[in-house]
Amino acid sequence: MQIVYEDNHYVAVIKPCGTSTEPHFEEEVKAFIKTRDEKPGNVFLKATHRLDRPASGIVLFAKTEKGLARMHKLMRERKVKKTYYALVEGIVKPSKGTWHDKISKGDRKAYLDHDGKEALLHYDTIKTDRGHTLLRCDLVTGRYHQIRIQSASRGHWISGDDLYKKNLSTVQIALFHSEMEFIHPIKGTLCIITVDATAPLENFQV
Repeated sequence: MQIVYEDNHYVAVIKPCGTSTEPHFEEEVKAFIKTRDEKPGNVFLKATHRLDRPASGIVLFAKTEKGLARMHKLMRERKVKKTYYALVEGIVKPSKGTWHDKISKGDRKAYLDHDGKEALLHYDTIKTDRGHTLLRCDLVTGRYHQIRIQSASRGHWISGDDLYKKNLSTVQIALFHSEMEFIHPIKGTLCIITVDATAPLENFQV
């Protein structure tokens, strides 16, 4: 269990590829905390956001109902900055910019839709290598499969993402949630949770 941040209200843990945020990973973290802290009763723990099953990286859990409600409010107000790293196929041009689309959630995939919800992110190229691009993506909105569908719709499928490229089941993809930044909704202080994305993406290097 890789904990990268913890206080009385929140705990941030690295979710591995291949497990769902809810209920599986949430239950694992809850059981870990219950054992670690030797808590005799029930442990309150709720994910404040979701991370796709085949993706990896930071998941922030609330340890109190107050913490959960206030973090959800921050997210609705777009006051939580989330940064992802994605290794995608092809050379992305221009090397930095903004992707602005409207997308909707389907049965198991997202799709572009003129009547869908706004999907906005800013990206920057970290490096290119043998026909692939490593992108830093700063999400403005947090839609279902947002980075996956926005990159795939431009012909830049995330490495390993056969769901969007071939409509096949996907176990792990080269998408890592590496940073969260927000004003702590209870303490009122700046909180930056950051993890190096290099190691988790090494298995996808081409």
